[in-house]
Amino acid sequence: MSATMRTESPTIPKDPREVHANGEAAGVRRSILEVLRARRLWITPYIEDRVAFCERLKTLDNWLARAPTAVRAEDIFNPTSYTSKTTLEQMLQERLVEQRLADEYTGHLQAYTWSIAAALVSRGLSVSEEVRDRIGRCKSLSRLERWLRRSVTVARTEDVFVQRPEPAASSPATPPQT
Repeated sequence: MSATMRTESPTIPKDPREVHANGEAAGVRRSILEVLRARRLWITPYIEDRVAFCERLKTLDNWLARAPTAVRAEDIFNPTSYTSKTTLEQMLQERLVEQRLADEYTGHLQAYTWSIAAALVSRGLSVSEEVRDRIGRCKSLSRLERWLRRSVTVARTEDVFVQRPEPAASSPATPPQT
C-alpha cells in the first residue's frame, strides 16, 4: 500500500457553455421545488430526487411551467394529470380572495383586541393576563365591538364582560289627557 492517499478530484467541465447550462439547470431545479413548497404541495423524496437529478434543461423548464398550476406535486411530471388551466386559475384566484378576507378578519380582531386593552390602560385600569387572554380568544367582531364601547365607560376592567341590556328605544311621549 502506498503512503500517499489518492483522492479523486471532481470533474470540471472545460466548456464555459456547459458550466452555464449546469448553473441554469441548478437554478431551475431550485425554482421548481420552491414553487411547490410555496404552494404547500406535498413533496415526496421521490419527487425531490427526480427533480434534483434531472439534467435536461428543457424537461426542467416544462416542469417549472407546470408547477404553479399543478394540483399535486407529482402533476408536474405529467401534464395530462391535472384539470384545465382556466379552472386552476379560478381556484387559485378564489383561494387568494379567501386568504385576503381571512387576513383582513384577523387584522380586525387584532385591532379590536389591542384597542380594548389600550382603552382600559389609558383610563388607569389594570388589565390582567386573564383578561388579555379572554379578549384575545374572542373571534366575534360584534362582541369585541361591544367590549370596546364598554371599555371607555366601565369603572372596573371586569365590567367590560358584563352583559347589560341594551337601552330600549324611547317611545314618543303621549299627550296628557284632559
